[in-house]
This record gives sequence, C-alpha cells and structure tokens, in this order.
Amino acid sequence: MTEKNSKHKNNKENNKNISREKYLKKLKSMLKDIPDDGLVFLIKQAGILIHNAEVENTDHMQSEAAAIKAAAEKNVEKTAGKKMQTLQKSSIDEKADVSLERGAFGKSFIIRFGDTGKTFGEMEIAELLRLTDNSESEKDGCRRIFGWLTRNRKDVLTDIGIKTEKTASVSAVYYCLKNKLSE
Repeated sequence: MTEKNSKHKNNKENNKNISREKYLKKLKSMLKDIPDDGLVFLIKQAGILIHNAEVENTDHMQSEAAAIKAAAEKNVEKTAGKKMQTLQKSSIDEKADVSLERGAFGKSFIIRFGDTGKTFGEMEIAELLRLTDNSESEKDGCRRIFGWLTRNRKDVLTDIGIKTEKTASVSAVYYCLKNKLSE
C-alpha cells in the first residue's frame, strides 16, 4: 500500500470515528426531549438494527467460509497417495491416502486418512510441519511424527489404526506435510 493510499484510508477511518462521535453526541442531547413511549420505540429499533448487523455479519462469515472451503478444495488439498508409490517397500504395510486441508473457518486443519478426517489446531500443524522440516530423512520424519502423535494425539493413532512409525499412514502424513512445505 502506498503512503498516499495509507493516509487516505486513515483519514476515512478517522472521519467515520468523528461522524460516529458526532451522531452519538446529537442522540444524547435529543434523548432528554423524547417521551417514554418514544424511548421504548428507539430501544426496539436499536435491537432490530443490532440484529440486522449480526445477520449481515453471519452471512458474510458464511460466504467467507464457503470461499475458503472452495479454495481449499481447489488449491490447498494435496494428497500423499501418489508419493506412496515412491516409498521403499519395507515401509509399506498398507495403502494410505492422506490429505491436508483447511478447516471451514480457517482456524484449523483437517488431515484426512481416506474417509476419516482428524482436526488439528494451527499450533499442532505448525509443530508437525516443523518436525517434518527438521527431519533428515523419511525414516527420521516418520519417527518424529509418530512420537509427537504418541505424546499429543493418541486419538489419531487409535482411530486410524497406526501402531508403529513404519505404518504407511505415517509415511503418507510425512509426504503430505513435506509437499506443503515445498509449496
């Protein structure tokens, strides 16, 4: 953003604040002259205005969520199933299809193991990405990921049926995260 645009934006925001303060001041000065039934009417109208603003905000959030979901489906989802073909046969004990996508409101991530999705917070994914990035090899990365899941997310191990770091699903997670790092 250029300095000129920045100044213009700041002036516009300041004008909004000044206008709001001016309107509030005017409304306060008028309140003393409004009869009780008029005050009741104003309160009802204020409630309607607040409700309408909340509905607009909710509609806006739903539109954003739909846009995020569409973008995730088109651009973010990366499957690790293709990478499974390049794994050493000794580490494959089952076919694994793993993908990573953003949650509906952008505050979480979902790692999909085939049809089963497990939700992870941003900090959890950041830690898994760090572990993957710092690993020296696939084997080391799988060991790190499995160790983290064992300490922090045993539910994933149980629900997906991951028993060791050599499970194909762990390798698939490693490659899925590795792909995410290279984007």
